[in-house]
Amino acid sequence: MFNQILTKLESLFSRSFWLGSFLPVSVVAVLHLIIAEHVFPNLSPLESFAKGDLGSLAGDTALFFLAMIVLAHVLTPFTPFIRALLDGQQMPDLLHDWLRRDRIPKWRAAAAKLESAKRAYAAFKYMNSAEVPKLWSAARAGNALGCAKDLPSIDAGELAVKDLQAEMWLTRIPTLASAQSAIGKLIVALNKNAAVLPVGHPDEGQSNRLAQSRDLLIGLIGEAEAEATYRISRIFAKYHRIDLLPTRVGDARRFTERYSEDTYRVEFNFIWTRIQMLLPKASENFPQRLRDAQSQVNSSVLMLALAVTVPLVWLPILLAIATTPWLFLTIGLVSVLVLLFLYEQVVQSQNVFGEVVRAAIDQYRLKVLTKIMNQPLPATLAAERVLWQRLQMAREPDNEQDIAYTHHAES
Repeated sequence: MFNQILTKLESLFSRSFWLGSFLPVSVVAVLHLIIAEHVFPNLSPLESFAKGDLGSLAGDTALFFLAMIVLAHVLTPFTPFIRALLDGQQMPDLLHDWLRRDRIPKWRAAAAKLESAKRAYAAFKYMNSAEVPKLWSAARAGNALGCAKDLPSIDAGELAVKDLQAEMWLTRIPTLASAQSAIGKLIVALNKNAAVLPVGHPDEGQSNRLAQSRDLLIGLIGEAEAEATYRISRIFAKYHRIDLLPTRVGDARRFTERYSEDTYRVEFNFIWTRIQMLLPKASENFPQRLRDAQSQVNSSVLMLALAVTVPLVWLPILLAIATTPWLFLTIGLVSVLVLLFLYEQVVQSQNVFGEVVRAAIDQYRLKVLTKIMNQPLPATLAAERVLWQRLQMAREPDNEQDIAYTHHAES
């Protein structure tokens, strides 16, 4: 009986509770008390702290601590709803649709940037794999001549490469026409002139110019491919799959959910519920990391929601009774900055939680197949994807495809 009570108390007062619920409630409550002390000095809500009366201070602190515990437990069930409001799942339709419409220009711009970066990456990757070898082939043909006397072709190739370099100083990724023109002109020059000549040869100067232009062009093409790769990764980090959701919190949530669908072809809700059944006890390392990340999300969400109450409560009161505008303006300005910061904290904590969730999917998905779904271990990723799709189709009422079970020995 005592162990049952102790276990219940541990669940009620876990680290997740202190971080995810008690901390944001206490911080915002203290902030309200401080503002109340300035607005209503006659009430003196912090009188025991100001006087330093140890007896009153201990009693008030204990009462405050107890009140915060009760309030935190009352507000904790609302955290998932507030989170769903922020990511768009429970958002009112009018607000949801308005926010999505407001994000359409950004979405279209991101889609255009992504498409442009993909085209550039494909083009410069092709140049690196197909056109650069042509430069070396042309160089071998030119080296066989043993001289570098065709100055017009060397000048034309050198100028084209320098123009390409100047363009890349400004844009990092040049136009394909500029890159192809430089490659074409340099191939002509390399075919007609030797890029490697012995020291003291009469054409050594021209040959060195040609070799430098060749090496510079190859480096520029590699740099353009690297820049295109960077732009793709940056856009994917901000707009994964570019789902048009109403908020950045929704983007972060969808980024996490897309992982199982994109990688293993299994819906997130289908696999995540079952993974949670397999998680070991909280004292072990990975489950504790998962719970800590979830607590950070809950703490950020609740802190943001409670911080909104500060301007909502005090700005109307100050507008009605304040004799000077300074406190009103201070709360108004600081509230905007704090709320923006807290919203960004929600987004980032959701991203961190998503990383841990993706790691959990990688680690436990095969155990879901064998221990919960009674399926054999797939030999390949392709076989695993097919198996997940078949298991999900089994939920459909008109699906008549049979699934064989593999009964594993109880461990």
